[in-house]
Amino acid sequence: MTPVEQVLTRARDLIGRADRWSQEALARDEHGNECKPEDDKATCFCMVGALVRASAELHSQEAFHQGVKALKAVCAPMPCFIFNDSHGHRDVVRVFDQAIAQVAA
Repeated sequence: MTPVEQVLTRARDLIGRADRWSQEALARDEHGNECKPEDDKATCFCMVGALVRASAELHSQEAFHQGVKALKAVCAPMPCFIFNDSHGHRDVVRVFDQAIAQVAA
């Protein structure tokens, strides 16, 4: 598995459950307060926040940038932040699944 596949897969795992997904913030703590995705207190993430967290865990900034490109390709023409905030959890997970499949192909 390539680093970008690893980051996308880990990010998808982070938001795989609806209660671990966030809108209108990169990340939130258990009380719903905004925090940085890399913060140990972060418990839920938006699409991009999950990528930030996953790339930090895997120490790969390049995989982060490639992961953003992969998500953008699926969300196009809508930016990832807007897609995350205007669609439901199921749609966001579907975008990750499609991006992972495209990167793996």
